[in-house]
Amino acid sequence: MAAMNYSGILLASKAVEQDIDKYEEDEPLEEDGEVNEAAKRRKNSNIQFKPLNEWKDVKEWSYELKNSEQVECIAIGSGWCVAYTNFNYLRVFSNDGIQRHLMCQGTPVVTMTGYENILAVIYHAGPSIFGC
Repeated sequence: MAAMNYSGILLASKAVEQDIDKYEEDEPLEEDGEVNEAAKRRKNSNIQFKPLNEWKDVKEWSYELKNSEQVECIAIGSGWCVAYTNFNYLRVFSNDGIQRHLMCQGTPVVTMTGYENILAVIYHAGPSIFGC
């Protein structure tokens, strides 16, 4: 997923599900009893922000979601970006990578968009049917 405006690009990836039926040779390589860090990170959903204005002090950052939380939708505005997850959380970040707010959305989100300091969240009015 990607969202972009004049301040930067927000990218998000879904978590890779672990296949229980994989062969032993597909297991990540172990070094001194520790599992390879790249293999661990591959399982989680990630959010990454890349600034477009090189003259500002804003640096590139990334945020890794834990406990099988996955990004479902993203939006970006002026100085902020937001990610909606499968746990119905709206995670609002500053362009510096600091999580400013954590809100819980009561109904499933269809899509989101951001402009300047406005976030528009479009969601289902009724309860979900069969998890959709």
